[in-house]
Amino acid sequence: MKIVADDRIPYLQGALEEFAEVNYIAGAKISAEDMRDADVLITRTRTTVNRELLQNSPIKLVVTATIGHDHIDKEYLSERGIVWKNCPGCNSGSVATYLSALLAHMMQGHNFETKGKTFGLIGCGNVGKRVKRVAEAMGMKVLVNDPPRAEREGSDLFSDLDTVLKQSDIISIHVPFYKQGQFKTLDLMDDDKLSKMKKGSWLVNSSRGGIIVEKDLKKYLVDSTINAVLDVWDNEPKIDLELMKMCKLVSSHIAGYSVDGKANGTSMSVRHIAEFFDLDLKSWRASNLPLEGKKIQVKAGREALIEAIKEAYDIMEDDEKLRFTPENFEINRGQYQAHRDMANYEFIGDQENCKILKAMMPEAVIKNES
Repeated sequence: MKIVADDRIPYLQGALEEFAEVNYIAGAKISAEDMRDADVLITRTRTTVNRELLQNSPIKLVVTATIGHDHIDKEYLSERGIVWKNCPGCNSGSVATYLSALLAHMMQGHNFETKGKTFGLIGCGNVGKRVKRVAEAMGMKVLVNDPPRAEREGSDLFSDLDTVLKQSDIISIHVPFYKQGQFKTLDLMDDDKLSKMKKGSWLVNSSRGGIIVEKDLKKYLVDSTINAVLDVWDNEPKIDLELMKMCKLVSSHIAGYSVDGKANGTSMSVRHIAEFFDLDLKSWRASNLPLEGKKIQVKAGREALIEAIKEAYDIMEDDEKLRFTPENFEINRGQYQAHRDMANYEFIGDQENCKILKAMMPEAVIKNES
């Protein structure tokens, strides 16, 4: 068996070599020639998986070590009978940690009080559910807009989008990227939607570029009618530098890039291959991860809670890195010095603050197995 793998997928080397020849190639450079005799492709979002790449390949399985899969031409794969798999929820703990750190920064740097505020959640799948826990643990009322779930489960637990826009003090987007169809999310947040947001509210996008119409957003940032936090952008890595300067906080598409987020994506990818080919790796898990079992001392009070979150992950380090070297957007992603998910840390000390921190993220996405 021959596997072609993106060389930026961490913890993968050595996992499959007992069962296959593995060729590691930069994701953006994987070519049709590389795929000519490959049985499996393990990729990320930087590889466009389509007819041009695979038409002369005997490939049987495509695995993307990511939640998103809009880089895969699923219609073509279906025509060919090629199975594809993604890794739903793999970085959900990482994005929840990113939002935790953002709230801590807002509390400390913008005098934002979470208790009693309303948190609007656009999209509540694997990632959104974890972000919802963070907001609730910080004393916020959460409004959820998720039309696909509302259609399946009934509308009682969900809010329409206009209600979320008009009532929320902070809105966080966690939707799949759909270019068309009933639940299209491309250009979801356009001028019409942005105009309905509460004055002075915050808008966070760690989902995908293309969901917010960037040229429309700029109009609302001039006088802080809206405060924007962007982790994802149109035309990555060549982002709009004017827009970047107008945002309250920015990062280079790394909200899901914690050690655990990456390791989970790799673990799920290996397990997908193991299931497909019946290999003895169905419980394989990335190991030897850094900062295992780290303890964080927590004191009493609001500032101590903020500092504990910052010790777990200080979001401003990523903001400064992008602002100072935006031309290194892709390099920063590829060489990212990742932190752990908050669930990995043991918080000890003040009971009240430790209870809040535990409630934010009570368990790891993939648990240790004995």
